[in-house]
Amino acid sequence: MTSSSDTTNLHGSILGTRVLRSEDPTLLNGGAHYTADLPQHLVDGALHAIFVPSPVAHGVLRKVHIEDASAVDGVVAVLTGTQLRDDLGIVAHHGFVPIGPRFARNPIAIDTVRYVGEPIALVIAENRTAAADAAQLVWADIDVLPSVTDLEAAVAENAPKLFDGNEGNLAFVEVSDAPIDLDAISATVVRGTYVNQRVVVGSMEPDACLAEPAHGDNKFTLWASTQMPHMLRDQLAAALSMDKSTVRVRTPAVGGGFGGKAGLHHEYTAIAAAAHHLNRPVLWAPSRSEDMLTMPHGRGQVQWAEAGFDGDGHLTGFRFRVLGDAGAYPTVGAALVGGTRRMAPGTYAVPAFQAHAISATTNTTCVGAYRGAGRPEATAMVERLIDQAAHELEIDPIELRRRNLLGDDVFPHTTPTGNTYDSGRYLYALETAAELADYESLRAEQAERRARGDRNQLGIGIASYVEITAGGSSEEYAAVTVHQDGSATIAAGTAAHGQGHATSYAMIVSSATGIPMDRITHVDGDTDLLPRGGGTGGSRSLQLGGSAVVGARDALIDRARSIAAQQLEADVADIVIDVSTGSLHVAGVPSTVLSWSDIAQHVEADGEQLSADHVFNQNGATFPFGAHVAVVEVDTETGRVTIARHIAVDDCGIVLNPVIVEGQQHGGIASGIGQALYEEVRYDGDGNPLTANFADYGLPAASEMPSFDVHSTETPSPLNPLGAKGIGEASTIGSTPAIQNAVIDALHHLGVRHIDMPCTPERVWAAIKQPQDPWREPPAAFANVAAQRAAPANDDAVDEAADGI
Repeated sequence: MTSSSDTTNLHGSILGTRVLRSEDPTLLNGGAHYTADLPQHLVDGALHAIFVPSPVAHGVLRKVHIEDASAVDGVVAVLTGTQLRDDLGIVAHHGFVPIGPRFARNPIAIDTVRYVGEPIALVIAENRTAAADAAQLVWADIDVLPSVTDLEAAVAENAPKLFDGNEGNLAFVEVSDAPIDLDAISATVVRGTYVNQRVVVGSMEPDACLAEPAHGDNKFTLWASTQMPHMLRDQLAAALSMDKSTVRVRTPAVGGGFGGKAGLHHEYTAIAAAAHHLNRPVLWAPSRSEDMLTMPHGRGQVQWAEAGFDGDGHLTGFRFRVLGDAGAYPTVGAALVGGTRRMAPGTYAVPAFQAHAISATTNTTCVGAYRGAGRPEATAMVERLIDQAAHELEIDPIELRRRNLLGDDVFPHTTPTGNTYDSGRYLYALETAAELADYESLRAEQAERRARGDRNQLGIGIASYVEITAGGSSEEYAAVTVHQDGSATIAAGTAAHGQGHATSYAMIVSSATGIPMDRITHVDGDTDLLPRGGGTGGSRSLQLGGSAVVGARDALIDRARSIAAQQLEADVADIVIDVSTGSLHVAGVPSTVLSWSDIAQHVEADGEQLSADHVFNQNGATFPFGAHVAVVEVDTETGRVTIARHIAVDDCGIVLNPVIVEGQQHGGIASGIGQALYEEVRYDGDGNPLTANFADYGLPAASEMPSFDVHSTETPSPLNPLGAKGIGEASTIGSTPAIQNAVIDALHHLGVRHIDMPCTPERVWAAIKQPQDPWREPPAAFANVAAQRAAPANDDAVDEAADGI
């Protein structure tokens, strides 16, 4: 792995330097506890729960037979949806993001099942073995109904309907009002139809929760593997008809989230209700196969993309139609097509723009957010289209981008969809990536291989991207407290699950106070310990949570300087902090000092704490950007793709800690490689999942990864004191289309114009043998909704949620 950054230090302090993550030893040495292995004293006597899945994709649920399961030794209860509603008072409700009233869902199915894996019963037993044995004995009378799993078929006129209503299967609509005629304003129009396939989240830790009923002074508590504790607390309380002040949500260590663990999952509601009803703790820790049926999937779009060009290769306009898969019960995933639409202008100067975005229900697992959530789909669509245009116009892919990228002097720039890009240097990132890749030499080697007719052909793929981060709620809370011994605690409303918050926030505090990082602790993930918090999603944490820490730190310093001025009989303006020793003194008189311990003891002697908090509110989203170059070899006889190199140039504003940024780049590229080459959720014609475990689902391992060349340029955001933007999703967004473009580029001379992801050997080999036209006509549903607005349009709250996860 090679890496570099524009700068090596920020303001001459620890900020901007390479600091190892302080949280890693505990995680790596087994000292951390996850929901499924909480210490025994916290879960003493916990029952174990297993949901019984529907075996069919669509049907009328007549009766669930639980008698045999209830008789199994060790079983405490078997609950059906009817019991949950009638005996426990749990009614149909929405999860993370409400899309429409007709999509409110029962945690356990009543009357109708809509996908394989939808719970039809909940078995609760003294141990997991008994629960699993009993779950096998539950069976149901189900009248099977026609099902639909193909996305385009779902919006056909005679498609089986999942829900009643004139909207049919349409779940979400966002359209452009002004039509454009690309053919009339362009010398050439390039058209392509692209599939951005459904994938699983695949976090290292599956979903999980443990509910503890209230006892004595202890509140009703839900331990959960969640990204957003405060949101989950509020939504769970509403589902249970409880006052949120009586509910506590706690997160132990969380083994990855990537958007899939945001908000209320209906399984949590059922587990919480069961614990309250039985007055005992209940643990739900699904297996990997169970998790792949229940945790929301990601992506899942079909895109019709068109670009017009004048005779000199300059864009005249974009026109897009995006169809998204909402799954059986629409939530945030249904709205992500709107996010794709809003980011569809990409990094380009676009004179004319039109985009329609709709999503539809299918008899499949629900679709939610996954690492980028709508933005990767936008970049994949735009960058695939630009590369296709480069081949059709016979203009080098980098040169075509040069002619059309937004210039450095346009920022802040408002796009045709209303986003305001805060800052950018798109051409600089592209040219930096080309230089690091030695682009001209690669093209020369490609030409030589083609001339020789080599079996292994070289492909070079380009992607220029921009994405939105902190696009939802732009508010975050933090507090900093210094204790009598001179140590400090940072409390933040974000929720760490692998991002390095403890390290980053400690760097911010240490840089200005001199308190050593190993004496700074980090608290998050507990709704009783923090009054508020937006959690973690949408790459928001450093720019919002970090800026809140900056505000709290500075307020703390102001208070400490005021106290020191009184103690040292000096003016506050003359009090300085020596960060090398972690002490305060009068300027020019370093011999008389007060330590942080001295200041804290003085405050605590008066019955208070040396503490300050701050709520940071950012005026808008930030827009990270970058450019990736992927280099692949394609075996033209077998279709096998090997990644030779991957060069990532990502710009997340000012880099606080290169180690953390590079880690996010590595993980992002790995996610991009997975989607581009290996991963795909598939169903058969009856709605049965064909990829419900890691034996059938192509999740790549380290052995499939090349060495990554990761680099950072640094273009500050003017919107926060750190100049920071998000990095958690950036490399996923840049890498996926770069790799896909590289595979197609390797075979362009053989007549291949497009290959849908994943570019598996079978798919690549088939494209070589029989290249396909990249365009097919979009379904009539787009014309219908544009003319009639046949489904509810988006609202601001839904857009905010889609952009913020």
